[in-house]
Amino acid sequence: MTIVERETADANVVKAQVEKEEEIVSKQYAEANAVKAEVEDDLAAAQPEMDKAKAAVASLEAPSIVELASFN
Repeated sequence: MTIVERETADANVVKAQVEKEEEIVSKQYAEANAVKAEVEDDLAAAQPEMDKAKAAVASLEAPSIVELASFN
């Protein structure tokens, strides 16, 4: 077997390993994108309520906060 044939055989082994890893990574990438899409949908659904809550907190004045604290 010549050097070129030996190196080609070695390269083919490495190529096969890389292809297997690429398949695994591609599946993980697809799964991660699915999770990302789900999380983005959840965030989009929750964002209006979060904005309302921020506005409500921003509208509080010091006497209101003192009154709320006195309920404990």
